Amino acid sequence: VCYMDCQLADQTIYNVWICIFILSDSRYYHVEHVTTRARMDFLLMARIDQILEERNGRITNHELAQILNYDGSYIGRIVKKATGKSLFKYSMTFTMAAAETVLCSTQMSISQITKKLHFSNRAHFYKVFDQYYHMTPKQYREKLRNKTLDI
Repeated sequence: VCYMDCQLADQTIYNVWICIFILSDSRYYHVEHVTTRARMDFLLMARIDQILEERNGRITNHELAQILNYDGSYIGRIVKKATGKSLFKYSMTFTMAAAETVLCSTQMSISQITKKLHFSNRAHFYKVFDQYYHMTPKQYREKLRNKTLDI
């Protein structure tokens, strides 16, 4: 029994010395202060992304605040901190990604896409699409068709 206890004690002392050696040399580790607040903000942002994805970016700050049970201005600050964009502009990136997907994968008319993505009218959809892709949705679809024909 004494032999086993001595071996265990020796191994423990050896492990302690290894830990001291590693901790004394900063090449072996990286220290980063992580707070509970930062972790919660990260989780909240992940949930915001999930909701924006599910709704193609078409949700108001008020609706998002009700779903998440957070204050709308707090949600806006979290999004701004994480992305550098307002909630509206960030959500519009999801809307334009959905528009791109629909244009690429379906034959829906621009009017149908406008309704599907909850734009008030086609002119507004065209304006926003042009801001993101520097062309109209029709031109974008034609460009995609030409690329697939070239391949």
